[in-house]
Amino acid sequence: MTRRALPLLVAALLLPGAALAQGWQLRLDARAQSASYRGWQADSIPVGDTVSGASGLPETPDGYIVSCTGLPTCDYWRPGEARRGLPTVVTADAAAWGLGVSGLSLRFRGRAGADLADGSPWYGPDRSVELVEGYADLDRARYRVRLGRQVIDGRLGYWGIDGGRAWIRAADGAFEASGYAGWGLARASNLTVASDALNPLGDFQTGVRQGAFGATAAYRTGRASLAAQYHREVSGADYGVTIERGSIAGEYVATRHVAFTGGAIYDIASGLWGNWDIGANADLGRIGLSGRVRQYRPLFDLWTIWQAFSPVPYHAVDGTITLRALPTLSLRATGESYRFAETETSTPLVDIETTGWRTTFGATWSATRALTLDGELRREFGVGAYANSLQGTATWMPTPAWLLRVNGGHLERPLEYRIDVSTLDWFGIGADWTVDRRLTFGLALDQWSETRDRPDASTFGWDQTRVAARLTWLLASNADQMRLPPGRPRGTR
Repeated sequence: MTRRALPLLVAALLLPGAALAQGWQLRLDARAQSASYRGWQADSIPVGDTVSGASGLPETPDGYIVSCTGLPTCDYWRPGEARRGLPTVVTADAAAWGLGVSGLSLRFRGRAGADLADGSPWYGPDRSVELVEGYADLDRARYRVRLGRQVIDGRLGYWGIDGGRAWIRAADGAFEASGYAGWGLARASNLTVASDALNPLGDFQTGVRQGAFGATAAYRTGRASLAAQYHREVSGADYGVTIERGSIAGEYVATRHVAFTGGAIYDIASGLWGNWDIGANADLGRIGLSGRVRQYRPLFDLWTIWQAFSPVPYHAVDGTITLRALPTLSLRATGESYRFAETETSTPLVDIETTGWRTTFGATWSATRALTLDGELRREFGVGAYANSLQGTATWMPTPAWLLRVNGGHLERPLEYRIDVSTLDWFGIGADWTVDRRLTFGLALDQWSETRDRPDASTFGWDQTRVAARLTWLLASNADQMRLPPGRPRGTR
């Protein structure tokens, strides 16, 4: 998309509506943050120039551990130089209604981004303007029709399409079904599958957009709900199926205090069960309980190379208990134990762990109506790495127009399959000022101190100060503020 795309799209959606519409609204949200990035730089050295280090491994004369594989040179990584950026994003949400057709509205959501610093360190798609959503919507009591770029969400996740979607509803609102068709976007993004940003391995990339089709259905009663979703995508290059999945989810309220939930995803294209879970929660007054049994398995599109790795799932059991010890004090604790399925591979020289657990302890104290304190301790031991952290947040609202907050914490991440340990400490302060219902300012200052503990010269610190600013400005007509007509007793005209 070009730099002119966003103004043109806004004009296309809003200018016709402004002449005819009874109401319109435009919300602008601008955010900027100064940040720094420090990566690794590849380097090499002749074998004859290496020395034996204190760790017993070959090193460079200045202390970097190297990898020698029989070639004349040995490879190693050294810390790259710190680079600073000022990423800035402006998001526009617009709507126009009252266009002369009952239930018709125009909706738009776009984003413009740039790095205001010289020499941006951020890698990714080079696009300054994105169209997130932009569609015409006709909403009536028994049906609904939507045309344009839109996002489909549900148990299967988020899917973007350029096309149309239609709903039908029962008169009592208990049943609703929809179907959609169009050209698909890459999952959870505003990019097409032909975008260079999704092309780390060009030989395996499709060059033509895929077609996307799907349907949803939902049934709700006073105590239960059931929803189903189907999504299918077909390659535009050879018309082969790249994605085909279905899901089902439900909830049942057994009593005023006890409810059950569950759902599952089945990948029809690969013949694998994806994520599924069965859980229950109970509200016993001062005590709240919840528990769940679940499976997690990542699912990949068939056009990507990742599908060849056949990831195995893990199964987990988790639970949460919440105690309202005092009217102003709430305590919580969560725990989870998980185990990975067998990979059906042989590793006779290595013992691989397949289990792990996570736990969290936290408390929230409403010291006054204006002051709230929250603290949390997390512990995690699992496959490949573990993490321990302690963090806290304090928020103070001295007046309805001001919100002040302070946060800080400590995180340790010893990494099992690497030779470094990451330690991070952070502290931040922020303030939000609501001038009125249309204008809000925000400012935050964070100090990050991270170190990498390694047995060679690659030990380095990554300390930085981040400054973030936010401005939200609502421009709107007065149609959404019109007073309701005076009430009349039932049975009168």
